[in-house]
Amino acid sequence: MAHLLTKAPENIASRKISECSSDWAGHLDQMLAEDGSCADYSRDRTAGWLFAEEQAGSVPVYRCYAEDQQTHFASAATDCEGLGAMEFVLGYGLAP
Repeated sequence: MAHLLTKAPENIASRKISECSSDWAGHLDQMLAEDGSCADYSRDRTAGWLFAEEQAGSVPVYRCYAEDQQTHFASAATDCEGLGAMEFVLGYGLAP
């Protein structure tokens, strides 16, 4: 997939990414979101930083949703590996 940065890079636009969770109707869902946008989910921790724009040696990180499992996940594939639907690009992480 991609590696998140452990701190914001200097002189390059980045996004602070949070890990968020929700236990609605007894179903735990966890997702990654830009800091401050966990919506109705609880912010658990800082997951790391992603570049805001594509950089050399970076890959996109997409937030995906699997309707059948009612859960979010992250993927480097626009088709979310056939496991769900892509919601949007979270940012760009370091290629593995």
